[in-house]
Amino acid sequence: MSMKRSIGILFAAMTMMVAVMPVAASASDHGACGDPYTPIYEIQGDGSDSPLDGAEDVVTEGVVTVSLQAENELSGFFIQDRRGDGDPTTSDGIFVQHRDTWSPEFTPAVGDLVRIQGDVDEQFGNTQIEFLSEGTVCRSDNRVRPTPVDARTYTTYGESFEGMYLRFPATQAVTDTFNLHRFGEVWLAESDVVEQPTNEFRPGPDAAAFAEDNMARSFLL
Repeated sequence: MSMKRSIGILFAAMTMMVAVMPVAASASDHGACGDPYTPIYEIQGDGSDSPLDGAEDVVTEGVVTVSLQAENELSGFFIQDRRGDGDPTTSDGIFVQHRDTWSPEFTPAVGDLVRIQGDVDEQFGNTQIEFLSEGTVCRSDNRVRPTPVDARTYTTYGESFEGMYLRFPATQAVTDTFNLHRFGEVWLAESDVVEQPTNEFRPGPDAAAFAEDNMARSFLL
């Protein structure tokens, strides 16, 4: 057999080996910062649940607005789209569950623009991204301005603000601190404290309307 023929057979054999060997997933499968991705507002959608609920390996980008990554906190962080889609029915923010993650070293800070890849899930009525397989800090020192909202709008259209960085300009009154020590929860009401409806009205339609108004201007912090 000639050397030329031997080299040809060897090359063919090596080519077959390459063809059947499994290709390892690249660490950059989620792409580089700025590459196409699924915006947060498309993940949130305009309904009560995400249209992508259950989807795996969804890639998105956003700026970290709140970091609660400690084990005694929420074990995650919130991110928000830098520009938003201008649609008041879709939220521009989302929570990223960071407890089960691809790397404990990935601990972005507030102001970091991050590109992440993970699964979309609904937890207790809230959309979140979990089981991160990739995460990259694209750049730091970004700023997201809080969206001003009043309590009545928030109470009525709360799903549209889920996960977003908000500001309540009106004065808020603390109305209930029962779960403050255990869960860190405080009930607030816009403008003034809530009052028992029957303090003002006899039981009936007027008292019911008063109670409805109380709830419309109250929310849980």
